Amino acid sequence: MFKITTSETFKWPVEVRIPTDGGRHQKATFDAEFRRLPQSQLEKMAERLTQNEGDGAAVCRELVVGWEGIEDDAGPVRFSAEALGRVLDIPGVVPALIGSYFDALRGLERKN
Repeated sequence: MFKITTSETFKWPVEVRIPTDGGRHQKATFDAEFRRLPQSQLEKMAERLTQNEGDGAAVCRELVVGWEGIEDDAGPVRFSAEALGRVLDIPGVVPALIGSYFDALRGLERKN
């Protein structure tokens, strides 16, 4: 059975690969809570991204509504608009978030 009512959000694992010395990457993972958007809005968003009309950080601000597993030196970081801005400023995070979101919609499974 296919149920047409769904929750407004879903959580999905995100993997960020951060460059380190020696030509290597450090893998960091967390769970993002994404807003579930209607297909019509997703198509417009995808078009903006492919035509470089919308920057990826702006798209992430539309999609991400929470997270689990993000910390700084003081411990766990609570989700807020300010904290999201800090996270989005880290190279590699924006494409990782967008990629994870669309992987979820395409049915590609990921595990932390």
